[in-house]
Amino acid sequence: MSDSAVLNRKGVLDVADKDGQFRRQTSQFRNFVTPDSNSAFPPEKDRYALYIHLGCPWAHRTSIVRTLKGLDDIIQLIVLDAMDPAKSWYFSGDGE
Repeated sequence: MSDSAVLNRKGVLDVADKDGQFRRQTSQFRNFVTPDSNSAFPPEKDRYALYIHLGCPWAHRTSIVRTLKGLDDIIQLIVLDAMDPAKSWYFSGDGE
């Protein structure tokens, strides 16, 4: 099997430009929860949930932003259980 076939099987060539360099694409998610009741995503209690895993290096940031923006009562926080090699990240239902 050629080197390019091995790389493509892993998906590397699917996200790289023709020169082989990865360039991040512009995010397609540009909608926000706003105070405007006419917006696409108005703040509604029990409408949104933030799922985080404490093993994720970005999880604490999303939790902090949720608190700083005063969305604790609007966005439910769900923390996944510790990583189990057999189950990966999983939901046990404990603490909910």
